[in-house]
Amino acid sequence: MGINIDVQKLDVSGTVGGNAKIQACELNIGAQTHKNSQINVSEIANIHLHRGNLKAKEANINILEAGKVEADIIRIQKMVGGEIIAREIHIETLYSNARVIALES
Repeated sequence: MGINIDVQKLDVSGTVGGNAKIQACELNIGAQTHKNSQINVSEIANIHLHRGNLKAKEANINILEAGKVEADIIRIQKMVGGEIIAREIHIETLYSNARVIALES
């Protein structure tokens, strides 16, 4: 059993553990998310290393590692596997095992 958090704004300097469920308007995670985490953000999500499931209006991720992201706009510095679905996608470095679905060309 994980933690359930429902807040306006959340700043996490460490790691989000397994089975965590987070609901927020704004989110900043300075470390990593567990592969079993569920995160819903109504506005902007900033995550250093993402491995879980994220739904947001806008997502800024330093490293996506086998996680899943659905958003209107996604910006990723390094993508190592995982799946992203968005209207607008920006990826600086794309590695292997990635699934990218852009809803607008």
